[in-house]
Amino acid sequence: MRLNIPLDFPNFTFTDQLKWLETWACLPSGTLFNAAAKLAGVANEDSEKMVPMIKGCVNEQLWPWPAYDAYIQDDGFQYSRDRLTDMAEQIYQKYRTNKMAHYRKSQMEPIKHLNPYWELSGRCASKSGDDQTASLILNANDAFWDDHCIPWRCENLDCKCSVFAITEYTMRKEANHL
Repeated sequence: MRLNIPLDFPNFTFTDQLKWLETWACLPSGTLFNAAAKLAGVANEDSEKMVPMIKGCVNEQLWPWPAYDAYIQDDGFQYSRDRLTDMAEQIYQKYRTNKMAHYRKSQMEPIKHLNPYWELSGRCASKSGDDQTASLILNANDAFWDDHCIPWRCENLDCKCSVFAITEYTMRKEANHL
């Protein structure tokens, strides 16, 4: 059974997500936003439906995306051998991971009193940005969550960072193992 995640989140609507993706992927303003109704129809589908739609939004044309070029040059992971399809797939994957992160955040916010700490795992927790196994535990109300590279605002290509709500007991246990 597929999890039906809403398109809109508090303070981050589907159209806000499309505008953010346009900026992130260096697309001209309106490229995805102008196709919001069509994209919304396939937004909860897999990449086989959304990637061709994204390619259509860019008129099947490559566009300048410096972060993508640098990522690929550094032997970054590619979803497809075809550059245009891969660029569209990167956008889809970022949409999907950010959407899941917003969904997880919407579940963690109401239980801060039970799980007052959040653990960030992955490259975004690493000082160098290279360590996939890095971990950082902070109070759920820490200002860090508002202004750092975290899953619901992660700008890294192919990032697998995640955040989990944890209890004080788990936080203390983790601290003793460091």
